[in-house]
Amino acid sequence: MMMCFGMKDWIMPRIGGKADAHEVQATTGVALYTAKMACIAGPAVAAVETTFALTTETISTIHANMHAKGGAGQQSFAEVVKKTITPAYTARCWTSLMVKNIFANTPLFWLMFAADFYSRLAADREAKAAGKL
Repeated sequence: MMMCFGMKDWIMPRIGGKADAHEVQATTGVALYTAKMACIAGPAVAAVETTFALTTETISTIHANMHAKGGAGQQSFAEVVKKTITPAYTARCWTSLMVKNIFANTPLFWLMFAADFYSRLAADREAKAAGKL
């Protein structure tokens, strides 16, 4: 989820963030337009975030298994890796992390994108009221 804050300014112009806020408000509406943008950005950033989270989760699991106090003695690194990194483990971790990241990132992107568009509208409205436009 923390990647959202760093990625917003990079990804927003690439998926429609350069659009005129007044035109968006008059046609689609800011809420729907930014929701569409969030539906692109949320899963895209979630895929990157999930990859790094899966790597971290796997390393910590291997580390914990390496240092577990077992009665039969410690296992070798190769044995622990062989038992830990299985297709079932990878699929289970990837799926749960990806779903969590999509459900966390998409609404957050929607709020950030909508706030950006609404702040543009508010700034123009204030400038117009002050006679600057």
